[in-house]
Amino acid sequence: MAANDRVVMLKDDNMVAKQRVLVAGATGYLGRFIVKELNWQGYWVRALIRNSRKIAPVRRYANECLIWPENPA
Repeated sequence: MAANDRVVMLKDDNMVAKQRVLVAGATGYLGRFIVKELNWQGYWVRALIRNSRKIAPVRRYANECLIWPENPA
């Protein structure tokens, strides 16, 4: 395994190592389809979201949702 390969052991129903993926723009038109497809393919998905009002279609398929502040202080 190369140094760049990152496999993380996560406790889930299957106890299978999953690769983690961060999807920026997860609530956008393409982003929500990408999140859904990655989840179906067995990836652990972290969704980066700017607008918390648009989280509903993504929440179901993302393992974790990070809400990026629109107006950081």
